[in-house]
Amino acid sequence: MEIDLQTINSTSVPVKQRTDTSSRKIETTKVKARTEESVKKVQAAKDTAIKQLETEIQRTEEQRQRIDAEKYLKQIINITEVFNRKLKFSIDKELDQVIVKVVDAETDKVIKEIPPDELKRLYAKMKEAIGSIIDTMI
Repeated sequence: MEIDLQTINSTSVPVKQRTDTSSRKIETTKVKARTEESVKKVQAAKDTAIKQLETEIQRTEEQRQRIDAEKYLKQIINITEVFNRKLKFSIDKELDQVIVKVVDAETDKVIKEIPPDELKRLYAKMKEAIGSIIDTMI
């Protein structure tokens, strides 16, 4: 007597049970899809929160630096007053640079300028020359 195992295996499992297994597979696939979607949403929320924290940290650091700069600036001004000097600060928009002038408090005459005028002119000419070179190359 010869027995065919494939025939027994396929016929011994009722049709309803086979259908339940494929239904379970479909349900499992749906659950996996929902889980993956939930994981993506959670990850996006985490990424957003991290970006917000990084922005807040940067903003806090900039505020701390500004406070430190103001504190040091006040100390420098107090020290210069002892020597009968004033400091005048300005921003050269063309050079995008801070200019500091040391001024005699009595005569209001500029004693020193940082950076010096010559250096500012040299810097402006170099920027212009670089711009010309780039324009020529393009």
